[in-house]
Amino acid sequence: MEIKRDDKGRFAKGTESPLHWKGKHFKHSEETKEKIRQSNIGRKFTEEHKSNISKSKKGKLIGNNNPNYKGGEKELDGYIFLRIPGNNLAKRNYVKRCNLVWFENTGEVIKSPYMLHHINGDKHDDRFENLQRVNKKEHMSIHFNGRYRNKMGRLI
Repeated sequence: MEIKRDDKGRFAKGTESPLHWKGKHFKHSEETKEKIRQSNIGRKFTEEHKSNISKSKKGKLIGNNNPNYKGGEKELDGYIFLRIPGNNLAKRNYVKRCNLVWFENTGEVIKSPYMLHHINGDKHDDRFENLQRVNKKEHMSIHFNGRYRNKMGRLI
């Protein structure tokens, strides 16, 4: 991809900075990172300065104040996770929404070797009617339906 610049060396209209191609931000080279490391060796902050830095950051980027906060929901591998601090179902304060729906309807915690299968195949559809408790073997038979893997691990 050719980078077009105007007569003053600026990026021409209609072209993007190479630092922001495809939404990726600039990353320092290893050489630059080492220079930054070396310049910070032996640098000491006073206790007052450390305290001021801490006070300025404290509580500012927590929850709704954080620009990346998505209302306590996140998606991983197609599943929706809800942030519920202190919940006994939660790992690191996040619970799979389908597990929470199952627990609310049956009172049963899903533990290994059992898992929940989404009957219609949509991992976002966490209605109780769409969930089925299965063990790993049953789950594999539902999804692979008689298909096998070749030596390369691909389904045949």
